[in-house]
Amino acid sequence: EVLRSDKLSPEEQERYLSQVPQRVMRSLFQEMLLQSRADQLEIFVTPEEVDEEIRRMRGDMGIESDEQFEQALKQSGLDEDKLRTQVETTLRVQRVLGQEVSSKIELDEEDLRRYYRAHPEEFQIPARVRVREIVVLDSSALDADQRMQLADRLRERLMGGDSLGALADEYASDGTTSGVIELGWVEHGELAADLEQAIWSLKPGAFSAPVESRGGIHLLEVLDREEATLKPFADVKDDIEVEERGRLYAEHFEKYLDELSQSAYVVEHLPADAVGYREAGDSSPVLNEPFKIVGEERPRAASAETMAAPSAPETAADSSPADSSPADAVPAESAETPTDPPSADPDADPGVGGV
Repeated sequence: EVLRSDKLSPEEQERYLSQVPQRVMRSLFQEMLLQSRADQLEIFVTPEEVDEEIRRMRGDMGIESDEQFEQALKQSGLDEDKLRTQVETTLRVQRVLGQEVSSKIELDEEDLRRYYRAHPEEFQIPARVRVREIVVLDSSALDADQRMQLADRLRERLMGGDSLGALADEYASDGTTSGVIELGWVEHGELAADLEQAIWSLKPGAFSAPVESRGGIHLLEVLDREEATLKPFADVKDDIEVEERGRLYAEHFEKYLDELSQSAYVVEHLPADAVGYREAGDSSPVLNEPFKIVGEERPRAASAETMAAPSAPETAADSSPADSSPADAVPAESAETPTDPPSADPDADPGVGGV
C-alpha cells in the first residue's frame, strides 16, 4: 500500500518503510502485554461469543452465504481457525481495555461545556448569502462594448423593478444572456473573488453592479443572508463527547501501556531494524499475529498491580521460524515480591537485555 500510494513522495515512502519493523514490533509487544494481562484478570472468550462476533462481522460486510465467507477469508489470506483466533484475541483485548482504561475515563456535562466555551471556532456557523444571477454571455453576438452597455441597461431595469426572470425571458432565447442561475446559499470563498466582492455586503433584495468574470458579465441578486453564529451547545454536545472521550482514551491508553511495560520483565532478542520499537509509531495494538503466551494452563487471578514477566525466547537452534516469537511472556509471581529479571544468555546477541 505504501509503495502504491500516490500521496507519498519517494522520500516519504522510504522513511515510512524504514519504520515498519519498529512499528510491527511495538504492536506485537503491546499485544503481548494485553494478552498476558487478560490471562491475569481471567478474561476469557467462549466459542459462542466468537461465533456471535463472526456473525456480526459477516452481517456488516454483507456476506450472506458460506461460499462468500470462504472466498473473503481466502482473499484475506486466512482460514476459519486463524480468523477465530484473531477474533478471540481482539475480544479479550477489548475487554481488558474496557475494564482498565475506558472505565477510568470521567467526563461530565460541565467538562463538555468548558470545551465548547474554549473552542468557539470549532462550532462556528459561517456567514452565508443566497444568490441568483443572470449573465450577459461572452458567446453572444455582441462585442465587448455592447455587452457592457447591455449589462448597464439590465441593471437599471432591475433597479427600476424588473425581475431577473423577466429579463431572462426577454434576452435568453437568442443566446444574449443566460437564464436565471440559482447559485443558492454560498459562504466565503465559494464564489470567484470578484463576484464575492460585488455581493458580500449587499442586503437582501439588492443587485450588484455588472461584474466581468468567467463566461460573461454577471448581474447578481442577494435574496437572503445569514450572519455568522455558533451552533447551539445541545446540537454539538454528542460530538464533543465523542472527541473528548477519544482524546482522554488515547492519553489513558498510552499511560496504561507504559505502566504495563514498566512493570514487566522483558528479555529481547531483536533484529537490528526493530531496535527502538517502544518509541516508534502510534500505540494502537495490532491484533493479527499475537505473541505466544507461556504460563500456567489456567491463569490465576491477579491484582491490578501484577504484571507479566516474559521469559527469554528459545535459541535459534531450539526453535523454528514458524513458532518463534520476539519475546515470550509468563505471569509474574507477585507485584509485592518482584522476581529478579532473567539473566541474559551469555551466548546471545548483544541486543539481548532485561527490563
